[in-house]
Amino acid sequence: MKKAIAAVLIWSSFATLAQDPTFSQFNMSKVFLNPAYAGYTRDLNVTMHSRLQWTNVVGRFSTNSFTANVGCPTNRVGFGFRGYYADEGEGFLRNVNAAGLVSVNLPGRFGPRTGRFYGKKYIVSFGLQFGVGQRFIDWNRLTFTDQLDVYEGQLGIPSAAGPQNGASNLVLDVSGGIRGRMEVGNRGSYLSGGFAMWHINRPIESFFNLETQIEPRYTGHVFAHFKTSKFKNNSNFLTLGFVYDHQQVLSQNIISASMDFWDFLYLGVSFRRKEVFAIDRNVDAVIFQAMYIYKGLGVGYSYDVTISDLYLESTYGTHEIGITYTIPNSTWCLGRRQRPRALDCFYLNSESTNRDNIHFR
Repeated sequence: MKKAIAAVLIWSSFATLAQDPTFSQFNMSKVFLNPAYAGYTRDLNVTMHSRLQWTNVVGRFSTNSFTANVGCPTNRVGFGFRGYYADEGEGFLRNVNAAGLVSVNLPGRFGPRTGRFYGKKYIVSFGLQFGVGQRFIDWNRLTFTDQLDVYEGQLGIPSAAGPQNGASNLVLDVSGGIRGRMEVGNRGSYLSGGFAMWHINRPIESFFNLETQIEPRYTGHVFAHFKTSKFKNNSNFLTLGFVYDHQQVLSQNIISASMDFWDFLYLGVSFRRKEVFAIDRNVDAVIFQAMYIYKGLGVGYSYDVTISDLYLESTYGTHEIGITYTIPNSTWCLGRRQRPRALDCFYLNSESTNRDNIHFR
């Protein structure tokens, strides 16, 4: 009976907390938004990211991630690695996950090819992700009924129910996505967007022989990037965008605006809610983001101000810290010589600097 109670407790928590982790600084964790971003910067880019959610809530909700991307413009392919571990609930459930990514990029031009404009550049990318993951239970954080007394409270004695089944089965899953970018106008502005489906194969996770199927997660995004400076070697942008994320019963819609200032500062603000058109309900948070950029190094911080029914004084909000670095001229083409024309087409803004690779563009 005690084993059954333990199984039900863990299964219910496991099913409730089965959603994938997400980040507010999606411009620093692009492959979490869409697998087609594998190798999006051409050059080798590495990012470390840490999210600490609701610091005043009992328990621990934290996610730490590492990503690496590199591309080969000659072959028009990109490669990536993504790993994370997340402490969920009150800290007794940990999710560890790693994945390899590959993308195929199809650049081109559209419109008239006469005069000084020679058509507008665009690129369409397809990406696949192959991941492996496992969840772990810390039995030392669990309390069962045989450890409690109606008069003395918690007795501090070991439970007859555990420890058992400290890890779930090893889960293999597949995800995929498509994204595109294209120039608009003659001033350097452009549009970008994409759609991804995660857990396409709907893998099964289990504890105590109780199986939980991971439902697909859907993400979509669209951004308009308006160039605000006319100099190619110091291109600044005003970016307006929308991000949609849905898995099981959870949905979130993020409306964002961000802008570059000088050549070292990036500021953004976002508004997150469950439904876009419900004016008076389902609000979640206002997100403020800042990033300092020095050459290929970017250090970012964001703070989610809780405005839902949980209130800021109950949660103390959510903090995120990210560090990203791009190594210039570090494309991976296995010794093959790169053609300048392929480089220009692979990355939409051929005049972009290493600083621009850090941004969402």
